[in-house]
Amino acid sequence: MYGAMKRHEIQILKSAGLRNREVVEISGASRRTVQRVAAEPAVRALAEQPESRIGRPSKVEGFRADIAEILGAEPDLPTMEILHRVRERGYRGGKSALYNLVALLRSPATAPMVRFEGLPDQRQLFLWGGDN
Repeated sequence: MYGAMKRHEIQILKSAGLRNREVVEISGASRRTVQRVAAEPAVRALAEQPESRIGRPSKVEGFRADIAEILGAEPDLPTMEILHRVRERGYRGGKSALYNLVALLRSPATAPMVRFEGLPDQRQLFLWGGDN
């Protein structure tokens, strides 16, 4: 089975007016595949395709708005307390999924600025030991 890129290539070659035999030579697909892909609806660009996730939907996604509301009111609230509050609202999922969502929604902390006081010749590196 060919992926979206190969299908797109075949459709582009066919839309350029090439015959099936030429498309087979260029794409490396079989004649039957070229006929079948040419008859399919056009492949959308990957950016236009909706993101699909494999597996069951996440239980925590239904509580995204609740978590955002809690973080908006108290941004420094520990994640364990957020878990307790969301469980009071009906969340029955695991804590790891909730912790991951909280990490995505929480605004990142800024790194402290480190300053080195003094003149450049006052800072030196001394390596002790070894064959220096």
